[in-house]
Amino acid sequence: MPLVDLTARIGPTEFWPTSHTDWETPLPPVTLLAKAGQALLFDYRLKHRGLANHTADVRPLVYVTYAKKWFKDRWNFSATRSCRR
Repeated sequence: MPLVDLTARIGPTEFWPTSHTDWETPLPPVTLLAKAGQALLFDYRLKHRGLANHTADVRPLVYVTYAKKWFKDRWNFSATRSCRR
């Protein structure tokens, strides 16, 4: 859920339809714009990413994930793509 309006300039989230079952889907990505406080619900297994923020404004989000214990998202939150802890 974005805490500010997600516009094309502030960097909305991009999703690849059907990538939860076919990671190499030929379908083009879909970008969703949302108003502050609107919930975006999606299958966590979808290939997704936040686009670049082309403003000086912060882009706060509330991000909650629910998954089975065995599921590991090795693409969206891999060690090579995320900050080291």
